[in-house]
This record gives sequence, structure tokens and C-alpha cells, in this order.
Amino acid sequence: VKSLNLNKSLPECLEIIHQNYSTAIDLIRYEGDAEGWCANTIGMGVDGLANHYAHQSSLKGRIRYYYGALKAILKFRGCRMEIKTEGLSYEDDFVMATICNGKWEGGSFLVAPNADLKDGILNVLSIKKIPLPLLIIYLLRFRWGPANWMRGIKAFTSERIEVSTSVPVTVHRDGEHLGTGIRHLKCTVANNALNVLIPKNY
Repeated sequence: VKSLNLNKSLPECLEIIHQNYSTAIDLIRYEGDAEGWCANTIGMGVDGLANHYAHQSSLKGRIRYYYGALKAILKFRGCRMEIKTEGLSYEDDFVMATICNGKWEGGSFLVAPNADLKDGILNVLSIKKIPLPLLIIYLLRFRWGPANWMRGIKAFTSERIEVSTSVPVTVHRDGEHLGTGIRHLKCTVANNALNVLIPKNY
């Protein structure tokens, strides 16, 4: 919603429907231990677990995602992950890997500031295993996106991403729980795959 500038009031959204102005956006196709499509993001590790805990909570609004993220950080301390792109491979102890088509997660976390739903590229954000206090500081700072001073963070782009983990991890796609026993996912971008209604000023 935020990436497409659709975070409007109900009357404004009805006007967008009435204007009937559309554009084609990319989708993420994922395969491996799970198979399907998503439009915004896929989060593995702390990211997926935070979403899982947030939806189990009775809290409302953005606070439930902060609660879920804090609980996930305390619960999951990372595992060995191998992240492959075209011709490149990264292997280390990571707490999360997030594949992004859109910019935002949970309404408040700007995980991929440079992501574009129409560029045919996936943005990847990974965080290595770092001290717990530092990870909590990162969580609070992600309202404004990753910063250059944050150590252990790697952000890059690719048309294909493959992630393998040493232990089963929790994964979400587009804020919906995908599973707790996933160890391997391959994600590719499907360019201009979905036609959507958007504001004329998008």
C-alpha cells in the first residue's frame, strides 16, 4: 500500500477506483520448500518470526510488529545461511534475509528504501549475527531504513536470489505466515506480472 502510494482515506481510494488508472508491477516468484507468488517482501529468520509473533499477539496497529520483532530477536539468534545471486555466493551466520520488491514491511520498517515495484529487480537485505543490544538498536532505527554505520548489514540487488539455511527457519511472504520449517527458497522477479489500480500521481 505504501509503496504504491495507496495509503489514502476510504473516499480517496474510491476515487482511485473510479479513475481506473492502472500500471503493471513486478511480482516475486518463490520455489523450493514452499512455492507461490508475492508482491512485497519475503522475510526469512528474525523477519519471518517477528511477523509470526505479531499475528499471534492481541495488540493492534504498528505496536504489534515492534512487539513481534523484539520477541523474535530474543528468540532467534541466527544460523548459517548461504545466499546466492547471479555468479555470487555469500555464506555466513545471519539472523535474517529479506527479499524485497517493495520498500516497507509492517507499515513502519523501511527495509529497502531503493526498491521499485516496476524495475525488474529484487532488493535484498541481510543482517549477520551481531550482539543483541546492537540488533535492538537496529530495530528501532529501521523506521528510517538501513544506515551506513550499521555493521553486519548487506544490501544488494539481483534478478534471482537463492537462500539456504543450516536449520529450519520461519518465513513470511507479504505479511502472511509461510512456515516454520523452511530451509531453502529460490526467488525470481516476474517483470510487469500484475496490473494494479494506482493514483494518477504515482
